[in-house]
Amino acid sequence: MELTDFKFITDENIQTKVIDYLTILGLDIFDIKQMGLQGTPDHEILDLAVQENRIILTQDSDFGTDFFTSGFRATGIIYIRPGHVNSSEVIKILDTVLNEKIDLEIPFIIVAELIKNKVKIRVRNL
Repeated sequence: MELTDFKFITDENIQTKVIDYLTILGLDIFDIKQMGLQGTPDHEILDLAVQENRIILTQDSDFGTDFFTSGFRATGIIYIRPGHVNSSEVIKILDTVLNEKIDLEIPFIIVAELIKNKVKIRVRNL
């Protein structure tokens, strides 16, 4: 299964331009901001992701910590590092991640970051 086959939930720190980009690609996106859920605790977003079988897209490292320490078993998490990257850089990172042939086993965490104009991707299947 490819990443583009999954449904996504975007954390409140994912910019509107990124949401628009993902929607244009035809991805099924549940955006926390558009649903009026800003300020929702991370554990509730994890619960929602589990219930709806969605991948969490975030720039918040706390999701990875919660994923490991609390026993949550969401489908997966894509963590864009470092946090608060501008939207054009996030789009570049996601374009690379979504087009990369990644061997995924659910649950998984993908950490992706832009280093010297090159996207570095690390995958951890759990």
